[in-house]
Amino acid sequence: LSTGDTVQLADGTVYRYLGADQPDGSKTDLSEDLIDYANDSNWKKVSPNRIATLSDGDGWILTAGDGTAYVLRQDADQPDQINVSRININAVVAAASLSAGIGGTAGIALSAAVSDATNVILTHTNAYIESSNVESAGDVILDAENTAEINATVVSLSVALSAGGTAGIGASIGAALAHNFIGFNADGSDAEAEVSAYVSDASITAAGDLTQTATAEQTINALVLAGSAAIGVGGAAGLGVSGSGVLAQNKIGMDVHAYIDGDGASGIFADNVTLTAIDVSTINSFAGAASLAAAVGGGVGGALSIGVSLAQNIISTDVAAYIANADTGVTAQDGDITLKADEMSTIRATSAAASLAAGFGGAAGIAISGAGAVADNFIGTSTQAYGRDSVLTASGNVDIDAVNNSLIDANIFSASIAIAAGASAGIGASVGVSVARNFIGWDQDDAATSTYTTGTAFGDIAGGEITNGQTVRIESGARAGGVYKYIGEEPLEEPEDSDPDDGVDDRVGWLARVDYSDKTKWEHINLTANAALVQAFLEDTSVAAGGNLTIDADADQEIRATVFAGSVALSGGFIGASLSGAGASTENKIKTFVKAYINGDVEETGTSASISASDVALKADDNSTINADTGAAAIAAGFGAGGIAVSIGIGLAQNEISNEVDSYIKNAD
Repeated sequence: LSTGDTVQLADGTVYRYLGADQPDGSKTDLSEDLIDYANDSNWKKVSPNRIATLSDGDGWILTAGDGTAYVLRQDADQPDQINVSRININAVVAAASLSAGIGGTAGIALSAAVSDATNVILTHTNAYIESSNVESAGDVILDAENTAEINATVVSLSVALSAGGTAGIGASIGAALAHNFIGFNADGSDAEAEVSAYVSDASITAAGDLTQTATAEQTINALVLAGSAAIGVGGAAGLGVSGSGVLAQNKIGMDVHAYIDGDGASGIFADNVTLTAIDVSTINSFAGAASLAAAVGGGVGGALSIGVSLAQNIISTDVAAYIANADTGVTAQDGDITLKADEMSTIRATSAAASLAAGFGGAAGIAISGAGAVADNFIGTSTQAYGRDSVLTASGNVDIDAVNNSLIDANIFSASIAIAAGASAGIGASVGVSVARNFIGWDQDDAATSTYTTGTAFGDIAGGEITNGQTVRIESGARAGGVYKYIGEEPLEEPEDSDPDDGVDDRVGWLARVDYSDKTKWEHINLTANAALVQAFLEDTSVAAGGNLTIDADADQEIRATVFAGSVALSGGFIGASLSGAGASTENKIKTFVKAYINGDVEETGTSASISASDVALKADDNSTINADTGAAAIAAGFGAGGIAVSIGIGLAQNEISNEVDSYIKNAD
């Protein structure tokens, strides 16, 4: 019984084993009267495997309990063989709702549409030789390759139309949520996902080349859209309320390794020895929310519109090509030893929100509009090529390369417009906010504790207030997992219910509505430096090369951020009052360790060794750039005998590059 095995009971229930692997050859009685399947430390209830016949009748689709899907087809050339392949995910989820209310006295229309999609791909792809003695008259090739792709389109649209002789009331909500994970579990937690080509404690003698290649390519393409419109028309009063929200969460995590760990009793011999680990991880995400509210009333017209777009994108990879613990020796008898780790991570993210509120009334027109767009993007990678505690011999060159290219291209936009007009008064208020946070070599410490969470119930906060030094963990949304410490001087008090009779308790979930981006009151304390490693090195390893020894570490990181917030408020009437605010903020950080070095030429056993080659060259090269454009524009205009207009625009940008670049030789005595 091994970790991950599944057991199906007589009633069809399936459990996955979570405990430690049982010793080889041991037997376990899985009878229900002997095994406590309710023990959640050893067993987890999962969905049963499902199998379906393909439409063409020549194979099957097998869906495992964790949602992983496989295609099984008979081999056309060898009918006695079955080919098994993973399938990618192409998901389209849509929801639409239309409500119309028309009445002689009153017309009321309520509409809501919600789309939610979760897509998960987990993979283990390995090609290996383990605890063996291999002799080949030709080449020895280990090739592990995995391609995983999620294409997700999630759309929701909600429309409410109302008309009444006296009153027309329309309310509409549209929401779209997408969670796309490669190498993460459905709840967003880390999962083991790997692509490896390796030799472990094995000896190899090949007349040709030894080639080990691990290649992984992961792509997430996410399009998440939500639209909402509410229109109310009434002879006396018209009311339109519309809200639209989008959440796009995309994560990629993968370990990609090509390595030799232990060379058995007689070592490894081949003409050329080439170990290559390559990873290409890409997230393309567009999250857009649009909201429209319009109201027309003979007496009063009131419109409220809110659009919110949230996006979180994470790439976390470990790419390595190495030889370790090869103390007998790895020998390229007629060529080169080459170790190369190559990583390319790209996040292209657009988060946009638009909101329009228009209110027109014979006496008064009121319009309130808000739009917010937020995106958090993280790239955390390790790219290493190295030899450690080994003996390397080549008639030609010994070449060790670590190459990393990381790009975050973020475009965040919000636009809010409020228009109000009335014979007596027109009141318009509009707010637009855009926030982008882009990090390479930084991540969030999920183990950090907090005093409260955004889900803490009203009444469970001591004294009914958040005081200086207390912390709050955000449970969901673009900032999910972040822990923020309150640094404000005055305590933050729980709100009161503004209207106990409206059926909505303003106190519920109030911590989820706090502005944690306000750096005058909150500090993000679990954002920790976890430098992206780009390293090529030798540690306690001897090298005898007939040609050159080259060790190169090359890093190229770039953040491109465009963040804009716009807000317009227009009002007209005997008294016209307009308030408009726009805020745009971006925080961009890069932290990498780029190193090419030799540290020691003595094996772990203490045997004296040396490093010799025609030429020895070490190079560490870093090219990190941040290009950020941040802008905010606010316009307010009030027209009437008494016209009042207030407009505020704020743009903030914080950029930081803190890298370490080293190239050196030490302890090579």
